[in-house]
Amino acid sequence: MSQEYTKAKIMSKSEQTGIVVLPSNAAALAPRITDQWLDQHPATNYLRRYAGHAQRTMRSALNAVAGFWGVPHVRDDAGRDLRYLFVPWQELRREDTLRIYEHINACVRADQDHGADAVAGDEHRDRAPQRQLSFTTANKYRAALRGVLGECFQLNLISGDDYHRAIKIPTFRGEPLPKGRQIEASEIEALLATCAQDPGPLGRRDQAIIAVLYSTGVRRSELSAFNVEDYNANKHTLKVRRGKGNVGRTVYVVGGAIEALERYLAVRNEAIGLEPKKPNPLFVTIRKGGHITKRRLRAGGVRDALVERVKAAATDPLAPHDFRRTFISDLLEAGEDLSVVQKLAGHADIRTTTKYDQRGEKAKQKAASKLHVPAITPVSSVPTPPAARERARGGDRAAPRDDSTG
Repeated sequence: MSQEYTKAKIMSKSEQTGIVVLPSNAAALAPRITDQWLDQHPATNYLRRYAGHAQRTMRSALNAVAGFWGVPHVRDDAGRDLRYLFVPWQELRREDTLRIYEHINACVRADQDHGADAVAGDEHRDRAPQRQLSFTTANKYRAALRGVLGECFQLNLISGDDYHRAIKIPTFRGEPLPKGRQIEASEIEALLATCAQDPGPLGRRDQAIIAVLYSTGVRRSELSAFNVEDYNANKHTLKVRRGKGNVGRTVYVVGGAIEALERYLAVRNEAIGLEPKKPNPLFVTIRKGGHITKRRLRAGGVRDALVERVKAAATDPLAPHDFRRTFISDLLEAGEDLSVVQKLAGHADIRTTTKYDQRGEKAKQKAASKLHVPAITPVSSVPTPPAARERARGGDRAAPRDDSTG
């Protein structure tokens, strides 16, 4: 970042704390943002709660909120979106947050209407396109907005009354459509067979990747982070050292995945060996011609390798995360306890695990069929004759009771 200060108006509320807030027209300038200014900014203070991918996600959410507020695109020399730095967060009041909410809600409704239009066919095809947001994304934007306002309150940039009124914006409610899909057993077999037909080291590596993704349910970022030292060949386990939320766990390599992984390890170690006292990436990049490097295969490389194998196997398109969805769905279908599956998947909240369940109506029908409803045969299945019903009704009409004591 440049050490030159941007010439900007300093809001009166910010002078007391030294927080520099640029005016609404500052986006027209070429911003020169200092480290000192960033350190004192409520949005950057909020983002410090997060790290890595989570921080990038919430920064993107703040930029989206800034766009709904009306800040035009602002980027630095590296092309990074800086809109979130140009919102006077401490100036926002309830009417402002409600206006942002309405803009976001319009995009949520557009997403719902798009789903309805897809079902209805061509009836609404000539409508003007509008940005669409899922409930999950909309609530992420809501959380980011409320979070920065909380930082403003902690920095004494906004009064308690204004803060509590401003954050009272409704939650976006609805049931999002399930993402991804469950991979059929025949598709997994076809992918593994395609890799087996490749005699080179790339075939051994990709076969191990597919087998480990399905057998452990790890995320592709977790698979990329594995080191050779994380594999216990005696117990056939892999250690996830830093999963989502920096939570580690042990996963289990089973069945044919053991053979696939150990075949790949033999090829890898023979080619590049192991360096003592250094982490040795488990899955590495392999150049054309089968040259094995010592460079770690990144998460994007896992995706690219899978794309190529899907094309070769001629299966329906799928994503690396679909192996995770299938892992969870297949375990639940096999009757495993939900809390056990949650721990294997590394989910902090059991509700997240249920969202991965792709079994659908078949699972519901199978569960319902396990209920036992006794079938009791009536004493007589012969219908009562009409005359008998009349006599029964006549007999019910008892004579008026004589209450006299006589």
